[in-house]
Parts: sequence; C-alpha cells; structure tokens
Amino acid sequence: MAFMTGTVMFCWIGVQNTTGLYVWTAFYGFAVGGVQSLFPSVLSSLTTDPQKQGTRMGMVFTVVSFASLTGSPIAGAIIDAMGGKYVGAQAFAGCCMMLGMAFVLSARICKTRKMGAGTFAFIKV
Repeated sequence: MAFMTGTVMFCWIGVQNTTGLYVWTAFYGFAVGGVQSLFPSVLSSLTTDPQKQGTRMGMVFTVVSFASLTGSPIAGAIIDAMGGKYVGAQAFAGCCMMLGMAFVLSARICKTRKMGAGTFAFIKV
C-alpha cells in the first residue's frame, strides 16, 4: 500500500488541469486510505506483548507528529525556492512516502528474520 501511495504521489507531478487533479485525488484518497487503515494492524503485528501496543502506537504517533508539523513548512519553502512551482514539493512528498515504505519493509524483514524464517518469508506467492 505504501509503495502504491508513493507511486500515486509521484504521478501528481504529471497532473496539468483541474479534471486531472480530481482524478488524481480519487486515486490518492484510495491509496492513502489503505495506508491509514492498515497502520494500527501492522503496528500490532510487530508487537509481541499486547500490553505494550498502546505505548508503541503512542511512540509512533509522536514520531509522525514531527513529520506532520514540519512537512508543510518544508514543502512551502521548496515551493518558494522553485518560484511557485509545485514539482519540487511533489517529488519531496513522493520521496518521503517511499522512504517511509522502506522503513516499514525493513522492520518487517527484521521481524521475519528474528522469528527464524527466511528474509522474504512474509511474501506469499
């Protein structure tokens, strides 16, 4: 889901008109909705002790709060530096989502290795 959301964010760069923006917004809504709805269940799957789930969720949301508070000013500074063009901010948003996906994938691989399974045992083919 995070990869799909990052891909949709990069597709934002190609939007040139209002109709395209509406279509892109629909796809982005589905993609980011999936990420948001899966977040608590994925976090709980990485926690072995159910009593610590709330604590870990709070810790994650604390980290996310810094990203939420700094993302908009950074994007605004990028837009200003590019003379009012949004391409840099769009690329920044896509890169941040892909970086987040890499962190989640790394955590999942580490957990799978810790359980004694193969590196990519969580991928069902």
